Amino acid sequence: MKVSYKWLKEFIDTDLSPKDIADKLTMAGIEIATCTSLDKGIRNVVTAEVKEVKPHLNADKLVFCQVFNGKETLDIVCGARNFKAGDKVALAQVGALLPGGKEITAVEIRGQKSFGMMCSERELELSDSHGGIMILPPETPLGVDINTILELDDYILEAEPTPNRGDALSVLGLARELAAVLNQKLKLPQAKVKEPIDKVERFVTVEIKDPDLCPRYTARYLMNVTVKPSPLWMQNRLRNCGLRPINNVVDITNYVLLELGHPLHAFDATLLEDEKIIVRRAKEAEELVTLDGVQRKLNTKMLVIADAKKPIALAGIMGGEFSSVKEHTTEVVLESAYFNPVSIRKTAKSVGLNTDASYRFERGVDVENMVLALNRIAQLIQDLAGGQAAKGIIDTYPQKIKQPKITVRQERVNKVLGVPVSFAHTKRILKSLGFMFTENTGTESLHVVVPTWRNDITREIDVIEEIAEINGYEEIPATLPQGHTIKTSSNKEWEHKHKTAVYMHQTGFAEIISYSFIGEKDYARIGRPVEGDMYIRIANPLTEDAAIMRTTLVCGLLNNIVWNINHGNNQIKIFEQGRVFQGKGKETYANEVNMLGLAVCGIKPADIFYIKGVISGLLKSCGIINVEFKSSQDSLYNPALCLEISSGGEKLGVFGRLAAKVKNKYGLEQDVYLGELDLTKSLVLSVERRQYQPISKLPGIRRDLALLLSQEVSHETVMKTLWEMASPLVKEISLFDVYQGEKVEAGHKSYAYTLLYQADDRTLQDEEVNRLHTDLVSKVVPKLNARVR
Repeated sequence: MKVSYKWLKEFIDTDLSPKDIADKLTMAGIEIATCTSLDKGIRNVVTAEVKEVKPHLNADKLVFCQVFNGKETLDIVCGARNFKAGDKVALAQVGALLPGGKEITAVEIRGQKSFGMMCSERELELSDSHGGIMILPPETPLGVDINTILELDDYILEAEPTPNRGDALSVLGLARELAAVLNQKLKLPQAKVKEPIDKVERFVTVEIKDPDLCPRYTARYLMNVTVKPSPLWMQNRLRNCGLRPINNVVDITNYVLLELGHPLHAFDATLLEDEKIIVRRAKEAEELVTLDGVQRKLNTKMLVIADAKKPIALAGIMGGEFSSVKEHTTEVVLESAYFNPVSIRKTAKSVGLNTDASYRFERGVDVENMVLALNRIAQLIQDLAGGQAAKGIIDTYPQKIKQPKITVRQERVNKVLGVPVSFAHTKRILKSLGFMFTENTGTESLHVVVPTWRNDITREIDVIEEIAEINGYEEIPATLPQGHTIKTSSNKEWEHKHKTAVYMHQTGFAEIISYSFIGEKDYARIGRPVEGDMYIRIANPLTEDAAIMRTTLVCGLLNNIVWNINHGNNQIKIFEQGRVFQGKGKETYANEVNMLGLAVCGIKPADIFYIKGVISGLLKSCGIINVEFKSSQDSLYNPALCLEISSGGEKLGVFGRLAAKVKNKYGLEQDVYLGELDLTKSLVLSVERRQYQPISKLPGIRRDLALLLSQEVSHETVMKTLWEMASPLVKEISLFDVYQGEKVEAGHKSYAYTLLYQADDRTLQDEEVNRLHTDLVSKVVPKLNARVR
């Protein structure tokens, strides 16, 4: 919010510079983002009056003018036509400087001398308007520096208060905070309204049908109002604070909004059906054309201001076009109300409107400031638009809003701040901030009543924060925090995920993070239709591509591969750790599972054995033993190259080569090997502590074993049988050859293994190893129905 330095000083007597005021407010908790001078470098531009306008002798599109600057009459050649004799203008005289450093000189234009230039608003950088010469009000004195007339000898402070400080969105709010910091008295504007006509109830009535959304509504009626341009001083202030002047009535509502922080609205009283104002919820599909000319469809969750037949304003956000104040308006009804902040926020978001009014109502306005604001706007309309007010105001306030009462302990204040603050100083600060309080007899504590403009203060700590801000954060010495370190319990889930990520990074994989929301198109491409209670749909998705909670990490991996290939990266090794979400029928909460997804594309070696090796190494590093791999069927993978991972009878995941039909749907040419692993299950199966044994210093003896087996017997089955039957002296068993061919009968295959025999306490002899090996073979052969080759 922008506020004028001069305007601020009307509320408080201070000689502080704009920069000092900005620093004081910032240290008090209201950040002043910028402090900008309005001086645009304009020099020797004065107010003047056009005395005569004649056609140029040698140019049809130019006029020759005589302009009086209060001292002399100057000849000026001009191309604009929007002025006449008697108008007051801004005259840049010979030697004048305009914004940007442009200097005005005497020139000859088509044979006629011109000793200066009449300026437009754009030439003075007051606005982007270049529709002609800037016309000043008729009462403007002559020969006065334009910087003084336009109040350009001022500074603009741009405040950026936090969302809880709605009270700081006005000149009054900033002045109140500054007065507390400086311990000075606050000067409030006077609001004296003359009431020469009948009681207000004769001209308008108010009914609140939804007091939960509008606890209080006040109104005034004025007649004989003359709508015209605002005086220059008001236009200057509005323009300098970022608002565009429109007419005196609308400008006054905006002026009081900036001054007191309370949004107000003016209705054309002659357009109110049955002279009624009804505050109610909108009817379903009811329509309203707002001031911006947009027709808006409303619903029953929105609050409107209506007359006896139709809505005339979207409450707290924007007025309606039909009942707005126009040039011919002579009777107005002024509104000053309090609306529920949550309701205003939801409605503004729903209709896509963010106005100065909604911005303040969303943050909470002062319910007790309504009458002052209403009287202030009525007084200004009387002064500037000649209005006559009806006696009294309509004040509909069904249930008074009670302010919270808080006990503040001085001992607690000192403990929180860490510096001693006297009880008397605490009371002075609270009084300067507008808090009412009573002392508790015999103790240094107060019963505090929070001011109506501070909707954000509800607890003792909130009051202490205010004391700290006014006392000065700079008074709190910088100290190192003290405390005792406490041994915390380990987070096994985090450690498991961290260990997994470290292993994957060390293996050369890059980690990706994808959204937890995916669309039906993603599921269609991997051949999994979205059916049943397993899939959880988002109630209000941002897009169709983010409408369902993911049940797999595969879509994110494949989308990432496609993106990389499209951007020239064809060698891809990626993994992702994340949650997948599975529905649980009619139950409220989803089943969330931590998963690992990995994918390889375009690298050598890139095959199913490479993926298997990576997964095996990962599980081993996590302490998961007795891992089994067996063939599996999944529509996502090539049926001949798909393996299921399990341990202890528990399925941990699936991996393999991406099926051709899925690969084609993603437009991929290279083979992709990928898989998923259930980290939640693997955490349960992991061995937290493993025993480490020193490597034997004694030599071992290796023996080979080649078995002819039925093709249905898997390598995993053979390995499991060998380990079950082997002597404790067998330390390693590894497969080194698989053969199927002419020398092996149909339906069979040959596995060849190497076994390492080794003892920790002695060197083994061949005789002992031969005996152990022969015993093992005699047990394994009948068990597997095998033959030794």
